[in-house]
Amino acid sequence: MLFAVPLYFITKNLFTAIGISNILIMLMYIAAIGRLLHYHKIDKMFIYLTLFLVLVPYQYGMLDYFNMLFYGGACYAIKTIVPILLLLISSLLKNQVYTTKKGKIELIFFGILYLYFLGDGKYIAYSEDISALDFGETLTFELKVNGTTVQTLTYSVNSYAYSKHDDGDAMGNLALALYRYGVSAAAYNENK
Repeated sequence: MLFAVPLYFITKNLFTAIGISNILIMLMYIAAIGRLLHYHKIDKMFIYLTLFLVLVPYQYGMLDYFNMLFYGGACYAIKTIVPILLLLISSLLKNQVYTTKKGKIELIFFGILYLYFLGDGKYIAYSEDISALDFGETLTFELKVNGTTVQTLTYSVNSYAYSKHDDGDAMGNLALALYRYGVSAAAYNENK
């Protein structure tokens, strides 16, 4: 939706504005990843292969990667492009591309994009360290919007692992392995 609003005033068609906006975001995604790999002196074949893997539509279970990333306002693409742009800007500065006119323009362009996309939302994740010995302890998670708690969840690592262990898929197997690791760590700690 970032670019769709100004494009709507030009096209007077919401569908067209969102479509053009999604195309622009996809092109910026391609440019950011391509330039980042270029400045790290990655061979062109591997740059194209990386872009191919990023842009190929695939579906895994309920996760439809391409639709999630680039359609519907492309909000996930915006969230994932922020760290890519930060890496790109740091690479541009490290390689001192700002000494040329083209480099200055590129640095300013990607810098403005970074600041623009960074303003799309504020997300903070804070957690105390959780050791394997603490897997049985109950933890409380709070979801806050503008400092106001909107949802509270109470979990332990073990209760989460238990809720997933019957799934029989990769996540269920990972959760079961996590649970077993915690139990083993607790047993080891008791026998020290």
